[in-house]
Amino acid sequence: MKKIIFLLAIVGITFTGCDPLEDINNEIDAQDNPVVGVDEFTMTTDDYTALVDQADDEDPDFYETFEAFSDVDDAKLMLPDFLSDRYPYWGNGSSVTVNFNLYDGNPEDVSAYVNADNYELVQDDYPTAASNAFFPSEEPGDFLENILVAQIASPIEGQVVLVEYDQYIEEPVIGFAPFIEYDFSGSFEGWSVVEEFGGDDAWTSQDDYIQGNGFFGGQVANIEWLVSPSIDLTGESDLRFQITHALKYASDASLLKILVSTDYAGDTSTAEWEEINLVTPPGVDTLDPSEDFDFSAYDGETINIAFKYESTDTDAGRWRISSMVLKTIGITGATVTKSDYYKFDGASWKSCR
Repeated sequence: MKKIIFLLAIVGITFTGCDPLEDINNEIDAQDNPVVGVDEFTMTTDDYTALVDQADDEDPDFYETFEAFSDVDDAKLMLPDFLSDRYPYWGNGSSVTVNFNLYDGNPEDVSAYVNADNYELVQDDYPTAASNAFFPSEEPGDFLENILVAQIASPIEGQVVLVEYDQYIEEPVIGFAPFIEYDFSGSFEGWSVVEEFGGDDAWTSQDDYIQGNGFFGGQVANIEWLVSPSIDLTGESDLRFQITHALKYASDASLLKILVSTDYAGDTSTAEWEEINLVTPPGVDTLDPSEDFDFSAYDGETINIAFKYESTDTDAGRWRISSMVLKTIGITGATVTKSDYYKFDGASWKSCR
C-alpha cells in the first residue's frame, strides 16, 4: 500500500555525552560500576506512545497519528529522558544510535487521508461478469474512477476515498464455482435433525463427516431427517449441486434420499419434496464427489435441502457425508488485495499516486 499520508524521512542520531544528556550522565556516573554500552534501535509505535506519555507539553494526537518528530531539535529535546528510562544503568561513554521518523511537511489535506472513507469493490463493480477481482490484463486505474462515480453519491470537493480491490495473480479458471458450501467436518453446519420414526439418533456428527446409521447392536427400523437452513437463491442461475459421500452396508440404497423443498415451514410431513437422483455412485470406504447435478430448476427460489435416512430391521446402511455444495458459473483463482487513494477534485475522481 502506498503510504502518502505521512511524507516521512528516516534519520539517525547518536547521543554521546551531548548537552541534553549531561545531567542524566552525571546521575548515572554517580552509581557504582556504571555500564558502558553501545546500541542502535529504530523507534516503534510503542516508543512514540511512551514519549507522549512522558511529555506534558506535547500534542499526543500528533505522535499517535504521525509517529514522527516535527524536527531534529524536537528529537534532541525529547529523546534524552526516554533513553534514560530505556537504559537506566548505562553510564558515561555509552552511545545509542536512534532511528526515528522525521515529519517532513504537513499538507493541508492530510486529515482527509487520515479520515478517508473506505470503499471495497463488490462483484458487480468488476468489468468481467461473475468475477471477484480484476483480471491480470485489466488495469484497475482504467476502471476505478468510473466505479467511484457510480458508487459514491454527491461527493464533495477534496473528499478522499481509500479504494480496496482484488486482482488475480495469474489467469483465473472460468467454470462452476462454489456459491454455498457446507463442510460437515465435526458439525451439522446449522442443519436440523427431525425424527420421524424409531426414536434412535440415526444422524451423528463425526470428526470428518456426518453419518446416518441405523445399526444399534443390530439393524433397527428408523426414519430420521437432516434438514438444511433456508437457502436463498434469489438472483442465481445455472446452479449445480454436488455432494461428497460414502455408502456401505445398504441393500436398498433407495431408502436414503436427497430431497429439495420450496415450501418447507418446519414440518417435513406437510412440505412437498422432490428427490435428487445422482448418476455417480457414492464411495464405499472413501468419500467420493458426485457429478455436478443440474440444479437450475431451483434458480431464484428459496429452498431447503434434506438428507432423509431410513433403515429397517433387515437393512441399515451407513451413509457418510463430508460436504455439500451449490455451484454457479464463476471465476476462481488466487488473488492479491490492493488499495489506492482517490480524491474528488470537484469534477471527477483522481488517483493520488
